[in-house]
Amino acid sequence: NEWIYRQKGEALHRALRDANISLAGTSIFEAAFGVGYYLSRWRSHGVGQVTGVDLSADAVEQARMEYPDFDLQCQDLAELAPSPTPFDVVFAIDVLYHIIDDVQWDRAVRNLARRVRAGGALVFTDQFWAVRTHRSAHVRRRRFEDYVEVLGEEGLTIEVRRVFTRYLGHDRGTGMGPLW
Repeated sequence: NEWIYRQKGEALHRALRDANISLAGTSIFEAAFGVGYYLSRWRSHGVGQVTGVDLSADAVEQARMEYPDFDLQCQDLAELAPSPTPFDVVFAIDVLYHIIDDVQWDRAVRNLARRVRAGGALVFTDQFWAVRTHRSAHVRRRRFEDYVEVLGEEGLTIEVRRVFTRYLGHDRGTGMGPLW
């Protein structure tokens, strides 16, 4: 896991650089921060304000102890209340494909899109398939067009698309990894 997280961290750094996104002094929102790997990266990037949610109360409790200066809450992405202040960058790394219910996924993606300030960015990872399919009890693959449609209805366009990692996924033979 440590090796994979290092690879993902390096891939994220390259992707942010390629998209010309600087995090220094920005406000960010992280969806489903889990074990908090990226929370430490936000600090090293000089982020000004960090807000995040996770569905696991245990994850939130642990992260709050380690990052008391971050605003971390236990919430479901599909049930987020509107944010009074939009964020410069919203991250959803390796989370959206775990929302297997399509209605909940749609609501979660819209909630995240609505958290992005004008001129800001939504950075997410997923593995796009030609058709929607369940890969396991906790993974649902969707089409790139599904994201384009929902984000377009929320006023966002996908401007940059990069390979995030080639090391994970069910289609190792193709070399296609999650994209954002």
